[in-house]
Amino acid sequence: MARSRRSSRNGSPATTANDPSTRDGTAPAGSDDRTVTSAAAPVLRVSRPTDRLDAIVAFYQAAGLRILGRFEDHEGFDGVMLGRPGAAWHLEFTRCTGYPAGRAPTQDNLLVLYFPDRAEWNAAVAAMKAAGHAAIASFNPYWDRDGVTFEDPDAYRIVFQNGAWVEPESFHLAGRGTS
Repeated sequence: MARSRRSSRNGSPATTANDPSTRDGTAPAGSDDRTVTSAAAPVLRVSRPTDRLDAIVAFYQAAGLRILGRFEDHEGFDGVMLGRPGAAWHLEFTRCTGYPAGRAPTQDNLLVLYFPDRAEWNAAVAAMKAAGHAAIASFNPYWDRDGVTFEDPDAYRIVFQNGAWVEPESFHLAGRGTS
């Protein structure tokens, strides 16, 4: 059974009528009809905590992601989901007052966005720089060959890779190592 996530009027996550967690099959009180993400196939959510929620949201908006949903004081957590509308993935950043999240444990904690179109890639890199984010050298030099790396306020990194994603079984790195 497919599940849909909805955002309630107050921003808290709400389940929909086809969500088995609702006992009588109806949408929870206070929910509206805005569907944030809905798919028959699985959707990937990458979630991580932050101590700098507003700065993180601004950074990833500069990276071209849109706010898909947000919530406040949901069982002690505030959070924002960002992504590309209609994509089968999104990022969630959460903050829990009184519990520090810390920073990235290494310089190789990456998200990689592939931009096969050179003009779109150039525009994305230019938007990040225009928002005041400086490009940095990647820890793994592979990503510097066809990409540009930026560091978010928590020291996690995002690579804008100019190229198309290729399925692993169909590529060969010919002595260049793997990433």
